[in-house]
Amino acid sequence: MRNVKLLLVEDDLDLLTDLVIFLSSNYLVFTAGDSREAVNIFEKTQPDCCVIDINLPHFLNERNEYEGLALAQEMYARGINKPAIIFISQTPFPKGTSTVPDYKFFRKPLKVSDLLDTIAASTPDSLYRV
Repeated sequence: MRNVKLLLVEDDLDLLTDLVIFLSSNYLVFTAGDSREAVNIFEKTQPDCCVIDINLPHFLNERNEYEGLALAQEMYARGINKPAIIFISQTPFPKGTSTVPDYKFFRKPLKVSDLLDTIAASTPDSLYRV
């Protein structure tokens, strides 16, 4: 049932652990705590979907307060495939700041069932269905 590769990028270790617990029974889950680590994992695994915290520690673009957006743009520039992108944040999504097409957005705290539904809808090969 774990045919879809999912990359979770979150610097809050408690939230990251919770997401892994909820998602690993349906997906092959890879994790990163910052954008630098995420780029390395992305290149090795080429995930189908990425769930990215917008407010990560700055490594890719110190001028951009939304490091998660810079990370998604970097993944699109480097990737052979173009993964589905789902952003998460405690703050409202900054309008007009993403060049990543067809992204989804969730405010924290997020409802895991909604996230599962969105991942399934964003990854046609997903075997997870509500």
